[in-house]
Amino acid sequence: MVAASLASVPLFLSSAGTEAVALQAAERCPRDTGATYRIPPGPGSQLGTPDPFTPLTDDLGPSIQWGRIETSLAGPDPSRATDVVVLFREGALDHVDRLEEGSAQPGAVWLSDRAMALTGAGPGAGATLGGVPTPVAGVYRELVAGTISNPFWCAHRPDLLLRGTDLEPPPPVVIADRETWFSLEGSADSVVVEAAWEAPLRDDLTVTEVRGLVEELACDGTDAADLAWCARPPLVEGNNAPTWTPDDGLIDAPDAATFVERYFETSLPFVADRARGIQVEVGGGVWPVAVLAALAGAGLVAATALLWCDRRQREVTLLTVRGSTPTAVALKAVLELSGALVIGSAAGVVLAYGLVVGVGPSPTLEPAAVGRALWVGAVALLLSALVVASVVGLPARTRHVGRPRPRVRFVPWEIA
Repeated sequence: MVAASLASVPLFLSSAGTEAVALQAAERCPRDTGATYRIPPGPGSQLGTPDPFTPLTDDLGPSIQWGRIETSLAGPDPSRATDVVVLFREGALDHVDRLEEGSAQPGAVWLSDRAMALTGAGPGAGATLGGVPTPVAGVYRELVAGTISNPFWCAHRPDLLLRGTDLEPPPPVVIADRETWFSLEGSADSVVVEAAWEAPLRDDLTVTEVRGLVEELACDGTDAADLAWCARPPLVEGNNAPTWTPDDGLIDAPDAATFVERYFETSLPFVADRARGIQVEVGGGVWPVAVLAALAGAGLVAATALLWCDRRQREVTLLTVRGSTPTAVALKAVLELSGALVIGSAAGVVLAYGLVVGVGPSPTLEPAAVGRALWVGAVALLLSALVVASVVGLPARTRHVGRPRPRVRFVPWEIA
């Protein structure tokens, strides 16, 4: 019981930290707890870069690439042209409600029903996108109405939410494939062109793993040499956080965590710090309970030692009469009970691990927490041995308080 009570604390705190990270990730957009790498601008180059998060696939992913262009859309009547956002996002068509499908042509785009109503463009009428004649592959239901709750689209929330006090809809979103996006990237009518790689946080990451990921993103880890953003100086004076951005601007990053927050547009450092704070707060309430339970377990160990004294009363008395010290008697008791103490401590650690994994906040534990639990189990074994030694090693007069003394027969002629 002593080992189970004490060893469960580091295991439970690790489990609570993992769950704290998972809950924070579930409460936020996947992009906000992951990382977004803005691709350096340049016509024809934005979607051609390899996945920069490949070295960090154990903690981030699967990565998604997206591109965004602000341009204009017109149908058969040029006077009905309207501003639109052309969006390429891998897997986008799997997350929309398709209303009408046209012929699958190379370079075709998908229009929202609102864009079709505003411009008259459609599968049969065609469209002019950014001054480029573009076929229409189909029509999907406008995303603004109710599908914004889909986590897949939360990274593009500014292009989907109603605006202003009058709740005016934003410019319609046109979904394009990679090739069409490439052709529009260099169009003269494309006002804003941006692209990025986006990688969410993987499931069941421990607090230690998240803190290590922050260090990796800040170019202070073992994978720094393989990360694209770590190869460009200069660095912030005093630490290893790069100060450059893809648009050649500088980030005011006094420390690595601030650089990660601003450069990758993520709250990951805050998530790590908050999870660590939750562990500290939980530990403040768990440790006193564990210590009280361990004291109760120590009482059971003491009762076992007293039972050993009762079973070995004659032998202990004989050893005491023959001059054995209380320390020697206590050592004998510890050695004889060592098997039970070792088995009990090991079983306590295993029981603590099983309970935390089975009914704890999260089954994912840090290896370091398991190691600490083993060390705590060893300390509990030592404490149990000390309890046995203290109980058995009491002086004989203290150990036999309340017991009737043996009667001595006096025979007069034996004295003579």
